[in-house]
Amino acid sequence: MAMRMLLKNILGGDQAKRDHTQSEEERGQMLVIFAVGLLLLVLLLGLVVDVGGMSLTYARAQLAIDEAAIAASQGVNLQRFYTHNELQLQPSVAAGRAGQFLSTNGGGLVELTSIHVTPDQVFLTGQATYSPFIIGFLTGDVTMTVSGESRPDFGIDERDQ
Repeated sequence: MAMRMLLKNILGGDQAKRDHTQSEEERGQMLVIFAVGLLLLVLLLGLVVDVGGMSLTYARAQLAIDEAAIAASQGVNLQRFYTHNELQLQPSVAAGRAGQFLSTNGGGLVELTSIHVTPDQVFLTGQATYSPFIIGFLTGDVTMTVSGESRPDFGIDERDQ
């Protein structure tokens, strides 16, 4: 008999005899579930906002570095162009144009990390940093690397034109 009573207490007793009103130990469960659910919803919303912000920052940084590469590709050795009708980049002029373009138009978004100039092409690499609003305490600042390249193209279509 004692074993039967113990099993009834453990398993919840007879279903017909149970009182279906909330007992004292069951009160407040919805409050905890609601608070946890609201916290998860805010974290999910923060993740969406921060991923969107990172995507927007990356797109703007990529556009800025591409435009800086185009500006750098206009750093042509004009003396060689006038005398030999050839487009050849001057590394110092190309680097100066890229840096000047980013400082003027980049809005401080991209930090130029490397410039590689060949006689007919320029390669730029930069870094953009994004500080997440909501999940920043978990991730910290996010650094993204962007790169761009361009070839000089002005004035002529073919060699010796």
